Amino acid sequence: MLHIVQNIIPLFISFFIGVFIRKRRILTQEEGKKILKLIFYFTLPASVFLSVNQITLSLEYVYLPVIAVITFLILTGISYMVFRLYKKSPQKFGVLVVGSIIMNIAFIYPYASAGYGDSGFTKVVFFDLGNISMTFSLAYWIACKYGLGETSNLHIIKKVLQSPPLWALAIGLLVNMLSIPIPHFMNLSLKFLAQMTFPMIMICLGIIFSLQISFDHLLIKVLLLRFIGGFIMGYLLVTLFGITGETRIIILLCCSAPVGMNTIIFATLAELDTEIAAHLVSLGIGLGMIFTTALMLLAGS
Repeated sequence: MLHIVQNIIPLFISFFIGVFIRKRRILTQEEGKKILKLIFYFTLPASVFLSVNQITLSLEYVYLPVIAVITFLILTGISYMVFRLYKKSPQKFGVLVVGSIIMNIAFIYPYASAGYGDSGFTKVVFFDLGNISMTFSLAYWIACKYGLGETSNLHIIKKVLQSPPLWALAIGLLVNMLSIPIPHFMNLSLKFLAQMTFPMIMICLGIIFSLQISFDHLLIKVLLLRFIGGFIMGYLLVTLFGITGETRIIILLCCSAPVGMNTIIFATLAELDTEIAAHLVSLGIGLGMIFTTALMLLAGS
């Protein structure tokens, strides 16, 4: 578990750098939000492209992204019912739903690698294909619908289809399937951009985050849906499909992952409640260390 903790610590260091930046007034909240937009349009697409382009596609793991999509869709329906009373406050409603459904699979990678090596890592990547697909389509659509106040579904769909990470996913899969070689300089450039993604997100999170943490009942509901709801969904699906062993644990870890970092990016882009989003992601990572580590220990890893 020491290896896992060592992989998570840089996230917290980056976060507290952001808190320091805000406290010293080096950057304001609004400037932090502008940096998040740069991440969405440049570094995040590079990260998505590389993640799907570098895996070896196999029908053996085709059920993993399918389970991710099923979990995503069912939790979306449940979160709509749980938070339906807040539809009159769309900026709040949107971020509560998005926070409940996006899985922070990047958080799971060090756990899977430490516990199961390359095999575990590969399975997480395949699961993440389903999560990424739904995040940059359905979740982004929800954020735009309730954050930007758009009444035309056609306009929202057009905005979703213009999402750079969604294009990066599609192009990455195409390049992978057709075995199209990537020039060395382009590969290095993409890696350079991708490596900045998570540190920059965490720094921006620290800048935007309110120093007065509030354990509001709405935050608790979202975190329960993300951790407990996700775990229950994962458990039901692995039981239904008869999945056992290492793969079973990987699915349970992914389904009960913390609130996704894209929650704060979407909240910024779609003008949702960014303070709630920052609280959710920050608290989610902290609780995720406890919940995910406990799950790994119970699994006997």
